[in-house]
Amino acid sequence: MLIGAMVPEILSAASLSVSPVVIDMKAHARDLVKETVTLRNTSGRPVEVYPFVYGISSESGQEEFLDPSKADINTSLSNWIEVSRSSILIQPGKQTSVEISVNVNLTARSGFYHARIVFAEGATRDEAEKRVDSSASVIVNLEVLEDIRERAQLLRFTPERTFFFSFPVTFVYTVENIGNRSVAPYGKIRIYNRGGREVATVPLNAERREISPDAKSELNAAWNGNPNSSWLTKMILGGAVPGRYKAMLDLAYGAGGQKTLQDSAIFWIIPLRALVLIVILLLGLIFAASRMHRYLERRR
Repeated sequence: MLIGAMVPEILSAASLSVSPVVIDMKAHARDLVKETVTLRNTSGRPVEVYPFVYGISSESGQEEFLDPSKADINTSLSNWIEVSRSSILIQPGKQTSVEISVNVNLTARSGFYHARIVFAEGATRDEAEKRVDSSASVIVNLEVLEDIRERAQLLRFTPERTFFFSFPVTFVYTVENIGNRSVAPYGKIRIYNRGGREVATVPLNAERREISPDAKSELNAAWNGNPNSSWLTKMILGGAVPGRYKAMLDLAYGAGGQKTLQDSAIFWIIPLRALVLIVILLLGLIFAASRMHRYLERRR
């Protein structure tokens, strides 16, 4: 909610005009933001003014001036505002600039905050304070933006075994959320053979399972073989060529998937059917060689 949206751009009180009369700011907790206010002496005599800062409560649509000394520093915009000059002397018909700094408290919660900076005329500060109600002022509206931090780290990515004798080839990976918003990392594992050719992809977290802040999640994935393998390869080798493989994990998260987590791992596929076939072939060769040897011996 913004206060003072319908006031004129320049406000005059007696011999002083102030511009702008409404300052709208946006910042995060811990930020330092600055604006400049212009004061103009519209009279024919020197004018000395003093700045006073008051918080504004806009509950129920009512504006109520709050004494900064009695306000909570964590929630009071008036306590975050600093005016660069404690007293300002302006010559007749002249103008001067005053810098306004807002140092947003580090514990500030997101939302709207309001304050009024009054520039009151007087020979002393005490005298000027008596004229606060009838003096020119500036309304400051500050929106403290929500501090969203989406951060995650990959703690582990590994095959469940180094050697696989049949499908599926299973993987486990652990992601930790070290930010302050839930994340749902998604992506894929790319499988490469020994020659560096990509032979398969495995989707990761397709259901977009979320991980809460300060939480860890262990996720699983499985490569169930190549559906395009020939029937002979599937029958004899279980759908994969024996050998060494490399798995490349690639996860994305955050707005638009702009943040990534990556890792790689090595595993071997040695299909049990292929091993059995090789053993049978070896035994058959040994048996055939033995029979041939005996046959040749008898011929001699």
